[in-house]
Amino acid sequence: MTSAEAVALMNSLDALRLSVDGLNAVGTAFLTWLDSTFWFFMGALAGKIFVEGLKAFK
Repeated sequence: MTSAEAVALMNSLDALRLSVDGLNAVGTAFLTWLDSTFWFFMGALAGKIFVEGLKAFK
């Protein structure tokens, strides 16, 4: 393997690593959004149940 081939191989491996890092970042952002959305709706549901419980005591 010549020096130029080694440099080309290292550059392609580096590009592959960067694309995997990008996919990891997108996946992490999506899971964070999914988690926060889930807990938002769980909080809304808990608030609705709480309000209905208060109405029952009137």
